[in-house]
Amino acid sequence: MKKYVTLIFGVISIALALFIHFRNNAFFKNAEKTNAYISRIESERYRRNGKTKYRHTAYVTYEVNGVRYEDIELDYYSFDMMHGQTITIYYKPNNPKVIKTKKAEFLSTGLIGFFGGTFIFIFMRNRNRR
Repeated sequence: MKKYVTLIFGVISIALALFIHFRNNAFFKNAEKTNAYISRIESERYRRNGKTKYRHTAYVTYEVNGVRYEDIELDYYSFDMMHGQTITIYYKPNNPKVIKTKKAEFLSTGLIGFFGGTFIFIFMRNRNRR
């Protein structure tokens, strides 16, 4: 059983990446696209295991059908983001406060899928060595 741990992690990671991918595809299929600007970036400092860490959260402001939505939390943060920067977001037509970016979707499914593939590769390589 111990030798199958990497295979199990790999399969679970691939399944999770596929689940996230299909769930996000359903969102983007019905979503509308608009431009938003980064209206605020919050930085929080905290300590974990004796080390100082930082957590950043970006907020955007945008307009849909004449209604302005201010300081709505973005689904990811990148260090190249700047206050006032314009980005493309996608929103649900029936609830414009629900937003996503394609960059966050790519990062989540891509990284999880990559790690899943790596676990499966390690399992196969070790199996062939025996």
